[in-house]
Amino acid sequence: MLHLMGAKGVVLEAAPLEEVTEIVINGAAGVNDTLIVDFRNGLIGIPITWRGGDGGFDTLVIEGGSFTNSRYIAEGPDSGTIHMD
Repeated sequence: MLHLMGAKGVVLEAAPLEEVTEIVINGAAGVNDTLIVDFRNGLIGIPITWRGGDGGFDTLVIEGGSFTNSRYIAEGPDSGTIHMD
């Protein structure tokens, strides 16, 4: 089961992992957004797209997990792609 948790640990969305093909999260414009991706239970093999929104200071936090390879590809001054396996 895949859970999307809110700031206070409340489940915002839940779905069986085998039914999910991608995850897209959109932040709010002009707000400091933070997305925490927790890999303590391992990689899920599903692409995650996060758009923090225009303005504000947006932060991506990656927690847990053990990876053989990780690579960041900068796509602009405030965007990029992270590959982990």
